[in-house]
Amino acid sequence: MSDFVKDKLKEWNLQGLIPQFEAEEITEESFLILEEKDIDKLIDKVGPRRIFIMKHKEFCQSQAEPSTSACRTPPATKKGRKRSAHANKTAENEKAKKKSRTGENHHDTVLATSEEAKMLTEVKEIMKNVCGKLDKETDTELNAFLKGEIKDLETPRKETVGVFGKTGAGKSFLINAIIGAKNLLPSGKVTACTSVVTKVEANEGSSDYVAEIEFISKKEWDDELWSLLMISIDGKCDDGGKISALYREGIQRSYEELKQDKHFKSLPEFLSSTKKELRCATASQLSAQLVKFTKHDKSGRQYWPLVKCVTIKAPRVHDLLEYVTLMDLPGTGDCNPHRNRMWKEYVGSCSTVWIVTEINRAASEKEAWDIFEDTINLIGNGGECQRIIFICTKSDDSGKGCRLVAVMSQPTTTGGATAETTPTQTDRSPHHGHKARNRTPSHPGQDSPQDGTPCRQANKPEVCRILEQIKEAEVDKIRRSIDEAYKAFETRIEEGVEKSLQSYEKDMRKTILDSKGKKDQGFHKKLRSLVVNGGIYKPADKEKRTIDINEILASHLRESIDKKFMETFPNDRSRGPFNGAISKFTLGTERLAEKYTDVSLHLTFLRSEEEKLKMQLRDEITERKKEIYNTLQESIKETMQPCYQDAAKETGTGSLQRMRDKIEKHLQDSKSTMFNKAKDDMLHKMRDLREWILGTVNYKMENAIKLSLKTGDDSLPDVSEEYDKVKKYYEELRARETCSQQSIQQVPEP
Repeated sequence: MSDFVKDKLKEWNLQGLIPQFEAEEITEESFLILEEKDIDKLIDKVGPRRIFIMKHKEFCQSQAEPSTSACRTPPATKKGRKRSAHANKTAENEKAKKKSRTGENHHDTVLATSEEAKMLTEVKEIMKNVCGKLDKETDTELNAFLKGEIKDLETPRKETVGVFGKTGAGKSFLINAIIGAKNLLPSGKVTACTSVVTKVEANEGSSDYVAEIEFISKKEWDDELWSLLMISIDGKCDDGGKISALYREGIQRSYEELKQDKHFKSLPEFLSSTKKELRCATASQLSAQLVKFTKHDKSGRQYWPLVKCVTIKAPRVHDLLEYVTLMDLPGTGDCNPHRNRMWKEYVGSCSTVWIVTEINRAASEKEAWDIFEDTINLIGNGGECQRIIFICTKSDDSGKGCRLVAVMSQPTTTGGATAETTPTQTDRSPHHGHKARNRTPSHPGQDSPQDGTPCRQANKPEVCRILEQIKEAEVDKIRRSIDEAYKAFETRIEEGVEKSLQSYEKDMRKTILDSKGKKDQGFHKKLRSLVVNGGIYKPADKEKRTIDINEILASHLRESIDKKFMETFPNDRSRGPFNGAISKFTLGTERLAEKYTDVSLHLTFLRSEEEKLKMQLRDEITERKKEIYNTLQESIKETMQPCYQDAAKETGTGSLQRMRDKIEKHLQDSKSTMFNKAKDDMLHKMRDLREWILGTVNYKMENAIKLSLKTGDDSLPDVSEEYDKVKKYYEELRARETCSQQSIQQVPEP
């Protein structure tokens, strides 16, 4: 073996591999042309093997660059070679520092992405072969189960990042920069503001830029149109620009005329309740066609009042969009109840929220802080947000763009803010791909409860008995934890009912019942909008806050449980719901496998099913906890709805006072039942969740035990070869993840 090879192994802190390389007579020439199959034979341990592959490919690529062509000829002496190696290492370090400052992706990131993609392709092919083998066997319950499990692995999982920001703050520029499409979303000095929810995802199927436009139903628009016209006073319609945007000027503003289908002939997808697709070769072309569907502008006819959501699929320039959906969100909800509910659902689905603001006004920017205050309940206890990030930008004088200045991260479960060490949003940080990466089986034997080796049947009944005892004890722990949380909620929400009864009248008088000092016409518009739109008023002036009577009435109930709710249903996945009771659940299969080695793979299968179950429980609990938290407001809205409908019928002289009187009387008559009903509705959903969790854990684990230990293995094919291959990839990915984390920690400060 040449000194060159020894020096390289020492430089990479892999000197322990020197004996293997000597035994295989690896020369400098053969070193440079090593392939992965050769490396697999040379290095048997996963950790050193992955480090060597990464270093080897990085070195070989550096040799291909023109600036390092002189290094291809080995130095004449060992001393010279060491000097050259040191110089190369210094140059590589400087290059890495430069890349870290400019935000460029490292070569090893690109390399890791391509290798992981290759692994994924090969694993999919392996699982396809396993399905083929299962198809050839006799149909059994176990076979059907395994094929279903394999199919379930193909289900995509993504994180959603919600992006808020006022017009001109640099929100669109930031998204464009992240996805590598400069002109996809209008930015710079464009005055139009975001009017609909816009999702940006990866286009996995082609290199085109595609937009899928989903519309509200014709009936929903007819209902909304009626509401908008009902708010009209003295011929003036405070509609947020929706009617004028859709119908333009000069058209007769009668409900029967405006609802006719003839106005939508140019948009047949809306009338047929189908999605409209736009497909373009460039981002600029798609952006030009999208403006009328997404932006509130004053040029030409616009269709954004009819749009529910726009999903843009952009060609994937790096792997961020493989794991993440970016969601461009209007700053606040809508006065229309249907639209407002949709907006809340979208906001509640965000696992990370970015609030974009200008650096020179960040501390005093009212709109940014209003967004934060208005959405904190929706993204926290009412959502699944794990992190809130304030992104400060600075626009240049030419209006051509902006630059990222600072990033402040605010975890939703703690009170302190921490500065991000790496300002780019393109990092492959663990929280970006959490859900997507969780689709990989926690254990490589997930879909192989056996490896073709006969096991002693005598131990199966004993292991089953032990597992069932453990399951009962573990389920009981979950039951006790849920019951403890339920009792705490019951006590606290009772206190909230008392506080609501004491404060509701004062809260309502400050908001809508006391018109002292307010202009009659302006107050009349506000109150009419509230009763027509189910208790919601959104002013046309963006500097003013949205009013939601239902939220105000529910506020004391929420405040009474907020702290306990956050403790019980943390968005931090590492803690888990119910004081970690779900995360701590275990059948102890690893310990049992040490004693009962003949059924170790059966127990590995059970361990995988256990981990998958816990993931499913966490996902479903997250969705149900949103519903539980929002029950308080929805219940109060349900109680108030007859009052809103009755008050909305009042017109003409004196209608303002009559609307106020009806609201006040309804509150007096229903105050006790309203707040107690909201409490009971919430606790009822908590009880439903309890029964679902306990029933699901019992059923899933009993079924897994039956399939793995109470079902004969005769109908199963031998998949030991496939098992070994998947296990190898699994171990390599784990080693890569460890190396990646170490590399991130060692990135030099700029």
